Amino acid sequence: MAYVPISLESHGKKRWLRHSSLSFARGDTATPLFVNEISDALQSMPIAFIRQNDRFTLAVVMGLRPGENLFVDENNAWQSTYMPVIYRSSPFELVPIQGQDEQTVLCIDEKCISDTNNGEEFFSDDGEVSDNIINIFELLKKFNSFRMLTENICTVLSDFNLISPWPLKLHDGNDELTVNGLYRINEEALGELSDESFLKLRETHALPLAYAQLLSMKNIEVLLELLRRKIQAEASKIKPSFSNETFNFSGLN
Repeated sequence: MAYVPISLESHGKKRWLRHSSLSFARGDTATPLFVNEISDALQSMPIAFIRQNDRFTLAVVMGLRPGENLFVDENNAWQSTYMPVIYRSSPFELVPIQGQDEQTVLCIDEKCISDTNNGEEFFSDDGEVSDNIINIFELLKKFNSFRMLTENICTVLSDFNLISPWPLKLHDGNDELTVNGLYRINEEALGELSDESFLKLRETHALPLAYAQLLSMKNIEVLLELLRRKIQAEASKIKPSFSNETFNFSGLN
């Protein structure tokens, strides 16, 4: 997506379009997750760490094969009890201002801007920001405040050597699906921390995230079941099995 800053000068006479479906997310195998979303997400979605450049990012895992989001069905409807804020706020995003990391500007995917009367107003006739834009901005601002905390916690967990590879080998009969590129909390290393290190983790609010990630791992079975159902539904088009595939996560979509 190409995001552009919203301004009265550029968008005063234009309108914006809501996504009519989740087709834009069909190819996302993972998407970022913030710490204040964890308690809801872990109920039904697997949570993992993904390495991007030299840092770890917290994410929900949504697919086990390239370009496939198993939580979006064939009708482009959501198939989980929780939807990450990244999707709920789309097509909007708070983007850092270059050279001012702590300052952000509300942006929109330029594909969702309309020059016609279709869609919703950015601004009223007298130049005031519309209520919907204000509500979206407040939602994003709330969650964006947790973005930095999430990044800091991931850094702390990495510094304590608590993040390790999470290779997956999922079986369906005689076939095997290998998934690489995911990372998890090293439960053994967590249990061997000194009292001093454990207290430091507690002070940085890293412990709830660590335990939540471990608890969420069982939800890989949810993805596996969704994949089986999808393959069965497509049985007339493709072989109804994993076909001994390997998928490598190399970053977020």
